[in-house]
Amino acid sequence: MRKNCKVLYYGSENIVDNKNERRIYISNHPTSFDLFVLMHLSESIINAFINEDAYSIPLLGLLLNGAGFLKYVRGKGRETMEQAITYIEEKKPFFHSLRSGVARTRASTKPRTGGIRIAYEAKANIYPIFAMIEKGKEISRKIRGLDLKIHPYINFNQTIYFVKFCKALRYKEYAKNPLKHKDFQRLANKIQEIFKQEQQGIMKMINENKDCFSRLERIGGSEKRIVF
Repeated sequence: MRKNCKVLYYGSENIVDNKNERRIYISNHPTSFDLFVLMHLSESIINAFINEDAYSIPLLGLLLNGAGFLKYVRGKGRETMEQAITYIEEKKPFFHSLRSGVARTRASTKPRTGGIRIAYEAKANIYPIFAMIEKGKEISRKIRGLDLKIHPYINFNQTIYFVKFCKALRYKEYAKNPLKHKDFQRLANKIQEIFKQEQQGIMKMINENKDCFSRLERIGGSEKRIVF
């Protein structure tokens, strides 16, 4: 992070004094590095699902095995989900993404509801996190894993990485009534709309402060770490 980008974060007022809450952070999943950026920002340990495919990638697999993340294995989704719920009930921060694979494949998919379902069962507040790198700074790459498959991923270099902590969707508000499938999808679409608005806001800020951002050095990561 310090070598390849400058991290600018906003909305820290939305995460003040939330450490004793049951909470899950759901990001827009803009690149393969969103989780790592949040790890760079956070003073505390962040828990998350990592798809089993990632463990076959050289070096990354070794790091993941020692990091304590929850390995998401096909066919064992319910078991892994219950582990996530336990983490959240213990008031440990948990991370999930609204979309899967979009950054790697450029595929257009519907927002997924997995993180919202976990939040609902854990009676947790949902904190949307919007993350974005500068336009044109994405680098598409591929690597062959130990499973012999080609895995596409996104990297970046010399960029600003924007992170916005959005206002929470409170459990007592979104779960006033028992939720059905259509309700989970409605909440996923609501979070997606929040992300669209945040993107428009950041793009407007960049356009209105072009000189300031053009002079900003794009290395160093974040100047300080925060607890969220």
